[in-house]
Amino acid sequence: MPERKPDALPGSAKDRLIRATSWHAAGRVGAGALGVLQAAYAFDALGEERYGLLTLVAVLVLLLALVEMGLRTTTTRFVAEAAVRGDAAAAREVLGSSTLIHLLAGAAVAVPFALLAGPVADLLGTGPALRGEAVALLRWMALFHVAGNLASGWTSTLVALQRTGPLALSMVAGGAAQLAGTVAAVRLGWGATALAAGFGAGTAVRAVLEAAGSGAALPGASVLPWHGTREGVRRLLATGRHLQLARVVDMVVFNLDQVLVTRFLGLGAGGVYRFASDLVLKVREAPLLLSTGIIPAATEVRDADGGGAIRRLYLRGTKYVAAAAAFLFAFLAAGAPRILAAAGGDAAGGGAAVMALLSAGVFFNVTAGVGTLVAVGLDRADLQARAALLTGGVSLLLVPAALLLGAGSAGAAAGTAAALLIGAVAYARSLHRVLGIPDGEALRSSFLPPLLPAAGVAAAAWLLGAGPLDGLLGGGRTGTALALALEGAVLGAAFAGALLLGGWADAFDRDVLRRALARGGAP
Repeated sequence: MPERKPDALPGSAKDRLIRATSWHAAGRVGAGALGVLQAAYAFDALGEERYGLLTLVAVLVLLLALVEMGLRTTTTRFVAEAAVRGDAAAAREVLGSSTLIHLLAGAAVAVPFALLAGPVADLLGTGPALRGEAVALLRWMALFHVAGNLASGWTSTLVALQRTGPLALSMVAGGAAQLAGTVAAVRLGWGATALAAGFGAGTAVRAVLEAAGSGAALPGASVLPWHGTREGVRRLLATGRHLQLARVVDMVVFNLDQVLVTRFLGLGAGGVYRFASDLVLKVREAPLLLSTGIIPAATEVRDADGGGAIRRLYLRGTKYVAAAAAFLFAFLAAGAPRILAAAGGDAAGGGAAVMALLSAGVFFNVTAGVGTLVAVGLDRADLQARAALLTGGVSLLLVPAALLLGAGSAGAAAGTAAALLIGAVAYARSLHRVLGIPDGEALRSSFLPPLLPAAGVAAAAWLLGAGPLDGLLGGGRTGTALALALEGAVLGAAFAGALLLGGWADAFDRDVLRRALARGGAP
């Protein structure tokens, strides 16, 4: 049997992947922290009912997902291919075609939605006192979501070229603009519409910075729709039809529960559910930062070493993502009551069970993230579509059943978590068959090693929650937040130490760390 090669990528490609991931991670972490602050401020300042109006926006997101056609991922993939050839005209055609589809989708969905904002608000039980704010929020968010979709071509260009330094800057600046816009609008007395003002400010800042970064990274590239062609639209739609189904299901799974909780249990319960879900989903992005450059890398090495390189890329990337996710979601689930109390006050405490259950489900969902991107590089997005159908079907069955049977918000979260688990397992097994990887090998090398240390993190976080550390650091929400930060740092170091002592790292991992320290700072 031939000796297994330790490298998943040649050195230059590895450096590009590390550099892209390092910058994207820095941007996402900064933007994520600002996003948590924005959500916590908005929930505290507006109250659970006004914050719960965001569940109406979830209806808009679901409708836009029906016509989005997986464009962000497919655009990234085709721009990466054009960039490898140095073909700016081909990139321009792809980007223009993507913008054209987004424009048509916005006209078909967002405009009617804005016109019917009043009936949508009534459908979800918005009372007369908040109906005006709800209608204004829905109309402004419809406009800003379409604008964000139109600007997504610049994001795709930067990711495709692994130029994530400018992308990191735009994320942090956009997060700061969203926080500042929300605070300013709340203080001006705009009520729930402040949520739209913040979102619009963040979208505008990101668009300006990413447009400038894309122009510098790929001169001649443009997202203007008249560069689109019928052939470009056809290619995007042909590849995107499978990703479209997966995208729709993703939106259904992560929005259906909060919409139904609002409809069955009221706007206040929906606001608490939405807040807990928002925090989980912001943390969800962090482990997937490690897979930022996977699509360009998979495109580059898809045929190398008889398929061995891409198998190693999948296993190695999943190993890193599973380790990061195991720690984050173990800490989030065990510390849910204190995290929500620190972020949203006493009113948010009812979402602790929701946060813990969603954390468990999202862990499994996140570990499949590298695989979904590898599959796009292999032109096998159909795998994701089939797993998405299963995930969506389970969610549509379990979440309404839980609410009808009186299981409340926790029941809805449990239904969502179960759907995510089942879908992730089904997807991983189908991809393993395509790549020729035994399920047992994938479990041993990528999934299982971090689970035991993560269980220790969860136990320690739960025990620390019953101790006096919060009071020693000043008490109240500030003391709890400081205690959580300190505990997270200590437990994170202990988790990493346990992995290293347990033999999790090998020569490749040490080379990745060395290269990251040596070159990760170069944009």
